[in-house]
Amino acid sequence: MPLHHRTASLSGLALFWIASGVAAETVYVDRNNPNCPGSGTESDPFCQIQDGLNAAADGDTVLVSSGTYRETGLDFRGRVIHLVSRDGASTSVIDAELSSAAAVGFLSGEGPGSILEGFTITRAYVAVGCTDSSPTLRKNIISGNGVCACTDIGPAAAAISLLRSSATISGNLIAWNATRAIAFEDSRPQIWGNRIEGNGVPSCDPSGGGGIYFAHSQPVIVNNVLRFNFAPGYDGDSCGGGGFAPVPGLGGAICCFDSSPLIAGNLMVENSATHGAGLYLGFGTRAVLSLNTLTRNSAQGTGGALFCEAGTNVVLSSSVLWSDSASLDPEIHDLSGVLVATDCDVQGGWPGGGNIDLDPIFVDADGEDYRLQISSPCIDAGDATLRTCDQDLAGVPRVLDGRLSGSQRVDIGALEFGNMEVEVSGDLRPGGYLVVDVSGTSGLPAWMFVGATPGQLCSRYGALYIDLSTPWILLPWGTIPSKVQIPIPPSIPTPVQFLMQGLALGASSGGNTSNLATVIVQ
Repeated sequence: MPLHHRTASLSGLALFWIASGVAAETVYVDRNNPNCPGSGTESDPFCQIQDGLNAAADGDTVLVSSGTYRETGLDFRGRVIHLVSRDGASTSVIDAELSSAAAVGFLSGEGPGSILEGFTITRAYVAVGCTDSSPTLRKNIISGNGVCACTDIGPAAAAISLLRSSATISGNLIAWNATRAIAFEDSRPQIWGNRIEGNGVPSCDPSGGGGIYFAHSQPVIVNNVLRFNFAPGYDGDSCGGGGFAPVPGLGGAICCFDSSPLIAGNLMVENSATHGAGLYLGFGTRAVLSLNTLTRNSAQGTGGALFCEAGTNVVLSSSVLWSDSASLDPEIHDLSGVLVATDCDVQGGWPGGGNIDLDPIFVDADGEDYRLQISSPCIDAGDATLRTCDQDLAGVPRVLDGRLSGSQRVDIGALEFGNMEVEVSGDLRPGGYLVVDVSGTSGLPAWMFVGATPGQLCSRYGALYIDLSTPWILLPWGTIPSKVQIPIPPSIPTPVQFLMQGLALGASSGGNTSNLATVIVQ
């Protein structure tokens, strides 16, 4: 069906202004200030980030202009500070210049109110180090870090290293580091919504986990993409002189020991290791694995997708393990004898209630699109008892009624099938225009919620992420697909923000909510 093009008025959408809170004070940093070191005001900013941190008090924001800041050992000194770049991570760089110290350290009991946001951190032995601290790390690019030397042996060698920490690590790109992405011990971090790719354990390091390594910990690892990470193994001779026994590489994406992780909603693809190219679960681990997709991972030895050591206790549910490879057991290698797997799609089959052995029918695996096609047997085939209002890693609500049968049931795998997707674009400024592009199952009637405030409401059609206790409207939106161009009035006050979420209705009682789209006019 061809796209329907039509125009509408912004007055019909009832734009909503959301005023943002203001921090106690803002300290300014700009390396291009000719009057260094500066005083931290907007007209006379500091030239170095550490000067801004030193001047900030609890509750302050340190706002950093674009540029490359050649600093290392940045220290929040225990304060509740929001360190944020003005223009985002792509133009705001912390270059540690190969220093052996962490580029940014949290060592003084910092909590979640100490926030590092919107920086590229590169050329550090450790990009971010946390000990007895639990900061928030979000929307950063952590790339080009790590070295391999004889002193690098052990799990502390990582781009992000945690010890006794409950840090929140969200929305970051952690990629192409010469060491693993994240490592921690005795910790309870929240790791969600990150893209972790191209990281690896160097051959001088006998520990595993090219993407994530941990021990004696209870992490929550949700809605991440782990791709192209590798654990080749310790060759026994990288430091020179020989005399060390080689150690196989364990866990291309994730490796852990003596831990109790929740690992849910993750896409683990094209990782490699000697054993357990996707997941390696070591002795003493009690793991819950749910709603994950593991595919195209490659182990030289055993367990292309999953390796469970003796002494582990693993519950596996609603997950796809398909098209992985290994010399032995390309999908699951279980030495525990107590692995419980239900409602999974495992190539070659696996015992357990609700398990299937059918091609999941991805949209385009070769093009790295691992969403489910409408003909996939994984749609509405996951855990029938699971009820949640959360989102998958692409922002699609879980659980949906993908078959439009009038009954909700979660899909197998990391990505929920939805019948409607909303994308917004355009020239989002006064006098410009907004484009709302709706795609999905052709011919279904569509409606559009427009609201002011985020919220969460579970409904028979899936989660609605707009707060209906604040101003909102519901508009008829034709049929799917459609493309709407809406002029923005030149006199509209800025900034203006509003939220859009679609609803597709089936022929009977079925229906789906869409992803949530945020529109900001400024």
